[in-house]
Amino acid sequence: NTTEDHSISNFYLIWGNEGRGKSYVMRGLNRKYLEGSKQTFQFSFRDKRVTSTDILSNLDSLGAIFIEDLEFMKTSEDWERAVFNLINDLMFFASFSTVLSSIP
Repeated sequence: NTTEDHSISNFYLIWGNEGRGKSYVMRGLNRKYLEGSKQTFQFSFRDKRVTSTDILSNLDSLGAIFIEDLEFMKTSEDWERAVFNLINDLMFFASFSTVLSSIP
C-alpha cells in the first residue's frame, strides 16, 4: 500500500501513452493520501504557470508530491538539478512519496 508509511518504496514513475490513465491513477493516489490526513502537492509541467524551480523547494513536510507531464519540463540544467535534488531528498524522508508521470 503506497499510502502507508511502511511501504517499501517512496518513489514511483508512471509512464505510458496519452490516454492510458496516468492522471487517473495519480488523482486516485492523491485522494487516498488526503483521506489519510496527509498533505499533498500536485502539479503538471504542462501548466504555463510552472516557470521556476522554486516550485520544487520546501516540499519535505508533505506526505506526497505528484508531478505530471515530466516530458514538458523545461530542458535546462536548473530544472534537471531541481528534480534530481527532489528525488535524492526521498532518501531522507521515509513517509515522503513522489509520483512522476511521463509519456515514453
